Amino acid sequence: MKFRFILFLLVSIITFSFITDNIYIQSKDFVGTKKIEKNGIIAFETISAQNKGSIESLEDHLLGMNNSQGEQFVLGGSVLWFTQDPVAIANIVALNAAGSSALTGWGLNDMRVSLYSDASGNPVWNFPTGTYDPFVDISSDGSKIAATAGTHFYMLSPVDGSIDFQFALPDSFYASSVALSRDGSMAVVLAQAWGSSTTYRAYAFNLTSTPVIDWTLDVPVSEVANWAGVNFSPDGSVVAITGRNHLYILNSLSGSVIWHNFIDNTESAPAISENGKVVVTADNSGFVQTWHFDSGNNEYFLLWQYKVPPSAFSSWASSVGISAKWQHHSCWLSYFSCFR
Repeated sequence: MKFRFILFLLVSIITFSFITDNIYIQSKDFVGTKKIEKNGIIAFETISAQNKGSIESLEDHLLGMNNSQGEQFVLGGSVLWFTQDPVAIANIVALNAAGSSALTGWGLNDMRVSLYSDASGNPVWNFPTGTYDPFVDISSDGSKIAATAGTHFYMLSPVDGSIDFQFALPDSFYASSVALSRDGSMAVVLAQAWGSSTTYRAYAFNLTSTPVIDWTLDVPVSEVANWAGVNFSPDGSVVAITGRNHLYILNSLSGSVIWHNFIDNTESAPAISENGKVVVTADNSGFVQTWHFDSGNNEYFLLWQYKVPPSAFSSWASSVGISAKWQHHSCWLSYFSCFR
C-alpha cells in the first residue's frame, strides 16, 4: 500500500507540473530570456546554455592571462608581487582606491590582519587575532582600517597596526562582516547571535571623531539564518546587508529600513551602485538578481535576473560586483561572467 501511495504521489506531481506549465520545475531545454510579470511590473530572466566544459588547467589559465590577444588579457596581467602562507588562508582582501595598500584577513591558522604596500609581499605590519578569523575593510584613502575578530570590533592605525579604538560586543553576540564607507566616516559591523540568543544585530559607528554608535538594526535569527555581508553605496548614503535568507537596504545616516525582501540562500555580500538605486544579489540557487529603486513606491523591484546554467560542477552564484554608475555587473559563478 505504501508503494502504491508513493507511486501515485510521484505521478501526480509530474502531471501537475506539466499542467501548470512547469511552475515548480525549470525546463532544462529552455535557453534564452523570459519575461516575468508581477503586480504590473515587468522583469526579465536570462537562462544560458548548459556548461558542459571541463575545468580549465592552470597552464591554459596562465596562457590566457599573458596572451595580449586572448580574451582574458587585462592590462598585461603582470604580477607586482605575491606572498603565501603554508598554513593560513587569505580569506578577505580589501584595497584602498589607489591600490597602494592591500589589507588581508588571514584565517584557519596564524589568524591575523596584515597590511601590505604595493612595493613588496612583506607586510607593513601584522595584527594577531588569536583563534578568530578576522573580517577587514579599508577606506578609500587608506586612512581608516576596520577589523572584527571574535567578540570585538577594532579600528587600527594604518601606520603600525596598533589599536586606535575597540568595541566589545555584548555577551549574546560575536562579530562577523565589517564595511567602511569610502570616505571612512562610517563603519557597519554585523553581529551574529551567540548561544541561546534569537537576535542578530548590525551596528553603525560614526567615525568622524571618537567612534560612537549611531544606530543599530535588530532582526530575528529565523529571518536571516546568518549574516552574509554588508556594503555601502560609493556615495555613502545607503547600506545594503544580506543574511542568508534576507536582504535589507537602509538609510546609512538614520538606520531606517528603506526596503527588505526574502533572498534564497545567499552567502554573498550585496553589490550596490553609486547612489544606492541599484542593488545586486547572488544566491546558492544560481540566481543573480538586480533590484532597482522605484521612487514612486519608495521600494525596490526586480529589474532582471540571471539563472546560472546547470553544469557538471557548481551552479551557485557566489559573489557579485557592480560599477559605480551600474552600467556593468560582474559575478563569480562556477565561471566568471559580466552583464550589462
